[in-house]
Amino acid sequence: MHEMLGNHHFLLRDYVLALAHYEVVLSKGMASMPLRKRAIVCYIQTRRVDQALPLFADLIAEDIGCIIGHDNEQEGCPCPEII
Repeated sequence: MHEMLGNHHFLLRDYVLALAHYEVVLSKGMASMPLRKRAIVCYIQTRRVDQALPLFADLIAEDIGCIIGHDNEQEGCPCPEII
């Protein structure tokens, strides 16, 4: 449920509310790659780069292709310039 609510707020570009929901999922260790990517965007947009960097490093260590080969439209990302 938190992921769906987070995605809703993310699409509305309400990064603070989206991040609040994403952090619940992240804290449980159940976050998918797309969710982690959106959380990174939220951290950057809310000027919390110090929290985005470790998440980004973990993500690219796991699969750099998820960053390089992503599809903005398919993933519902309204901000390709940030990615």
